[in-house]
Amino acid sequence: MKKFHAYPIVVALTLLAFSCATSIPVTLMKPSDIDTTGIKKIAVLPFGFAGESTTADPLEAAFNRYSSAYRWRTRLEQQVSSMLTDGVTDALMKSGAFSIVGASEVSRYVTSGQNPAAVVDGYVIGEVSFLAPDSRSGYEDVKGSDGIVRSTYVVHKTMTLEYSVKVFRASDGVLMGHTRQSGKTEAVAYGDNAHTTVTSDYDMAKTIINSTFYAVAKSIAPYQVTEYRTLATDETKNELMKQADELVEKKMYAEALKIYRNVYAADKNFAAAFNAAILVEISGDMPGAIREMEALAQETQDSRAVNELARMKQTLADEERLRAGK
Repeated sequence: MKKFHAYPIVVALTLLAFSCATSIPVTLMKPSDIDTTGIKKIAVLPFGFAGESTTADPLEAAFNRYSSAYRWRTRLEQQVSSMLTDGVTDALMKSGAFSIVGASEVSRYVTSGQNPAAVVDGYVIGEVSFLAPDSRSGYEDVKGSDGIVRSTYVVHKTMTLEYSVKVFRASDGVLMGHTRQSGKTEAVAYGDNAHTTVTSDYDMAKTIINSTFYAVAKSIAPYQVTEYRTLATDETKNELMKQADELVEKKMYAEALKIYRNVYAADKNFAAAFNAAILVEISGDMPGAIREMEALAQETQDSRAVNELARMKQTLADEERLRAGK
């Protein structure tokens, strides 16, 4: 006898149910991954490379690189340092979360023996731990656009880059947090002039670096995201619930909220209470939304309410942290 497996059908039906659920887009600010509370003025100091400094003090090492007397080991290292320093500075400036203080201003205070906290609340120091350009070349059989295979000179290049970014509090030099970024890119060129036409090491490093700035910025500065609040699907096929869902789609949230609450009062419909709590959140009353979702979670022990409650509490904690950082 042929056996039928129910599991794929359940999954398909579940996906279908979720695909029909109404979702409300919400744009909100998220706090940085690193807790930078108290940092209003920040400086980005010159990035360095692992093993190139003779001092263990990261601040001293950074200002050694800032000196005109400093000699870089390679031109590429100097270029990568400049790209990272300028790029992180620009990313933090665009975030609007900080006043950017120039490294020269901080250097002036440090070299005169004064505490940098006189001009800045925090500073960023970065270090490249791995920068590896690599290439190989030779003749390979390559099929042309005409379909003919010819022996062609080919240059293959790869670039791998890894770096860390650390945020320090200026008043006492305490490390507030750090982030690590990495990337790899490849390039290839064909023909007798392949060595001159293949992408340069500088441009390959730049491609990797530019792809990491968003992650660096969100590690240090608050950032904006769009999330979706998905309503629960009514399994009872209640006509009033259908009306409320239609009102939500028209962004008539106050009217929909009244219906959800009336339905829940009448027959303890789970989706009605769940959706009501979501709309309370949408209205801007997060504590009220948490109270309603918590009551539903305790009453039903439904994982959907439990998970949404945890998400709401985290959102409220994020909001409070953002307010504390202002």
